Amino acid sequence: MVAGWARAACPPGLLIQKNLIQNNRQLKDHMSSLVVNLAIPAEEFVRLYQGSAKVVIAKSLDGRQVKFPADILRPYVLHQGVYGQFKIHFDEFHKFKSIEKL
Repeated sequence: MVAGWARAACPPGLLIQKNLIQNNRQLKDHMSSLVVNLAIPAEEFVRLYQGSAKVVIAKSLDGRQVKFPADILRPYVLHQGVYGQFKIHFDEFHKFKSIEKL
């Protein structure tokens, strides 16, 4: 018997494997979504409707630069523009999947 096993709920190797699986899930979630703060005044966002702006470029809270289609923000456009914190989800091919306002 290995010392310490009697007190542990499972063998140390199994704990390491369990932690790796949990870390991989967190990493996958981190890679498949990001959070951005947006402050786009209505005057600037109206360019979308005029056709001159098709893409929004922003920096995520963790420092990554992201480019996404401006039209995904349409449900969140108010008279003042688009303001707030948003979580953008991507698929495994880094294509837009969904967006939610936090």
